[in-house]
Amino acid sequence: MAPQNGGIHSHGDGLVHVHPFATARSGENATLVSWWQDAGEALGSGGVLDEDRIEIPAGGTFEEGEDTCEGVDGDPIVQVAVWENAQAALDGDDPDLVTEGFDDIRFLTDGQVYTIAFVPEGTEIPAPASTPDLANVGSDLGVPEDSVPDEADFDGDTDTSEPTADDTTADDPTTDDTTADDTTTDESTPEDTTETTEADAGP
Repeated sequence: MAPQNGGIHSHGDGLVHVHPFATARSGENATLVSWWQDAGEALGSGGVLDEDRIEIPAGGTFEEGEDTCEGVDGDPIVQVAVWENAQAALDGDDPDLVTEGFDDIRFLTDGQVYTIAFVPEGTEIPAPASTPDLANVGSDLGVPEDSVPDEADFDGDTDTSEPTADDTTADDPTTDDTTADDTTTDESTPEDTTETTEADAGP
């Protein structure tokens, strides 16, 4: 999807690019939820990531207590699996699992990996298929100058005088971080499978 005025976006390659153009998407506001919301706006629907509900941008909706995962025992819940870097994910290290406070998931370092999932508690959540690409990302990840908006449309204070350094995250555009040149992976898996862009949701 094209860069949004906030500067946190994806090119549909399983990576989240983080180089904010506005204070509404920088610093403490450079979060997974902000990126998810912008993705929904860019694609025309979805973009909700709550503690009990996922609306995948241009995709389906999965809600705790309402939807189930076919062929899987247990009640699915919204979870975000976080790996500190691509190598940890590729090595099969256990991720940190977040089930609440999604607004506090900030893009802090380059190379973080995320999978947004809607699966029963205890389910093994895979890293995004784009994770290997994350390890190969170079430093030239900037947005072309003609793509930088003249002004930001977000609520709150904005600062478009000078974009911050490029930040990229490996993301999965289906359930799909950082500040200053960062790359992270995030994934979504509808139907208890993994898709690349940020969510892993099982219908």
